[in-house]
Amino acid sequence: MEIKTIPKNIENNSQSFFDDIGISPFKPLNLMQGAFVQTFLPALIPQIDLRKTRIAELHLSEENKINIAINKPRTWQEKDRIVMMVHGLTGTYQSNYMIRMARKLFSAGYLVIRVNMRSCEKGFVKSRGTNHSGRSEDTRAAVAWIHRQWPKAPITLIGFSLGGNISLKMAGEDGHESVVENMISVSAPIDLSASADKLSLPKNRFFDQYFVKRLTQEAVNRRRCFPEMTIPELPKGLNLISFDHLYTAPHGGFSSGSEYYESCSSKHFISKITIPTILICANDDPIIDQRAYFELISQKNIDVVFTQKGGHLGFIDQACTSWMDHFLLASIRKMAKQTDKI
Repeated sequence: MEIKTIPKNIENNSQSFFDDIGISPFKPLNLMQGAFVQTFLPALIPQIDLRKTRIAELHLSEENKINIAINKPRTWQEKDRIVMMVHGLTGTYQSNYMIRMARKLFSAGYLVIRVNMRSCEKGFVKSRGTNHSGRSEDTRAAVAWIHRQWPKAPITLIGFSLGGNISLKMAGEDGHESVVENMISVSAPIDLSASADKLSLPKNRFFDQYFVKRLTQEAVNRRRCFPEMTIPELPKGLNLISFDHLYTAPHGGFSSGSEYYESCSSKHFISKITIPTILICANDDPIIDQRAYFELISQKNIDVVFTQKGGHLGFIDQACTSWMDHFLLASIRKMAKQTDKI
């Protein structure tokens, strides 16, 4: 059963948070009121990547590596802030929302790092291992690499969608040992099983089939580079739940899709997060199940922020701009000021 109303305590906390960071609550563009159009259309708007993006290749093991895209402003100093971003399912560092946010962060003077998760390259796959919802070891390796390069710089981590789930999982696992100073998750599926169930609903079939098609192509690309990475017979019209059970789980070392979802859902790790953290989500998101957010135990270091509308990584406002980007920039400034006071 879907929850239509945001719990009053979260609604009040969200309004207080918006006031605190100095932005208005999200109001969708009149022509983009629905969750489908908020989710789908922003992905179609082409974004021009930053010039002189440097790519570093981080070797995780002999057969696994990830790319790290780096954009460093000329005025950036060694003690200035770094913002690291992690993309969502079937995304890359060149996903529209990643490029758009990178440009704004770069203009604001931040050193911007975009992590390309393993096997998420277009066409050629550089890693034998698959990317999945629990690859916190990859984000941890990226954070460690960043810290080695710029040891005096504080790191803010932003995880989008599946990248948010992975980042929250990592922060919970690391606890007080976290190298990241603070983090923000946007539209993260913190309950993977419930979110997969929601995607399987007939009204969300478009998004479900979009992910399955992209994931199947990734599997084909991987087999071209690593022939031993077999692909089981995939029935026509299968949904994401079936794909994860037949392919993602066994190639990720899990006995079943159910074990994969249960082991990797960040809802089990959030209570162990010790760094300042913001979770932002839209109540009409067609891709993730929001109920797990409403069940989180209140923590002083964690702000759970909801909007009534916005879709999944959409948030196109009445000015036809990305409210999400404004929210992220304002949130980063707020968290940086809080740290400076300590």
